[in-house]
Parts: sequence; C-alpha cells; structure tokens
Amino acid sequence: MKLRWMNGEYLKAMDEDKFMEMAEPYLEKYLKPGLDRKKIGAMVKTRIEVFPDIEGLVDFFNALLYTLLQNYAAEHEYKNGYVLWPVRTAVSGKQMTPAGATEIMEIIGKEESIARIKKGIELLEA
Repeated sequence: MKLRWMNGEYLKAMDEDKFMEMAEPYLEKYLKPGLDRKKIGAMVKTRIEVFPDIEGLVDFFNALLYTLLQNYAAEHEYKNGYVLWPVRTAVSGKQMTPAGATEIMEIIGKEESIARIKKGIELLEA
C-alpha cells in the first residue's frame, strides 16, 4: 500500500514528456482513436499510483456517447443502426465514413456535433 502511494508520488513529480511516453501504451489501449490522449494523460497523471490504474479512470470516455444512443435504440425497440446511421450521416454529411457516429462526434466536439445535427433536422423538415 505504501509502495503504491510512493509510486504515485513519483509519477506526479515526473517530467510531462517522460510520463506521456510511459502512459501512451495504456492510453492507446483504453481509449478510442480520436480522443486527445495528451490532455487525458495530463488529467490522470496526478490521480494514478500505477499505470494500469489509467483504465478505471478513462473507460467512460469510450462508453458514454455510444451507450446513450444504444439505450435510446433499445427503449424504442430500434436496431442500433437505425439510430446510429442517421446521426453519423448528420455529423459527417456523408453516407459512408471511416468512423462511426460517436467517434466523429468525439473528434469534432459537442458544439459542432449539435450544430450539424440541428442542420440535418432542418434539411429533413424542409
């Protein structure tokens, strides 16, 4: 227990670049592509004692948007694609994309995602 705490103190004091070099494999393993690993790494640096602790702190980044849309589909007895496909089309403006709806929204951000979805609704209503 004391050894874990001491290791956590060592990580907190570590140079940013060295920390990111060592944390990168864990961030890559536990985060979807498109998320700002450097920013997330800085967030977890003072909150971990050992690098495997990263998983428990960052797993929600992957699950939140996708789970929200999955739950909406389940509540309305829709297939996941019935919900995800139009959202992906609205945020990308394309029928075919190299990434799914949630990955695109993570990259372009909340405000841009909302603006694009609203624009898609306006186009459908016209």
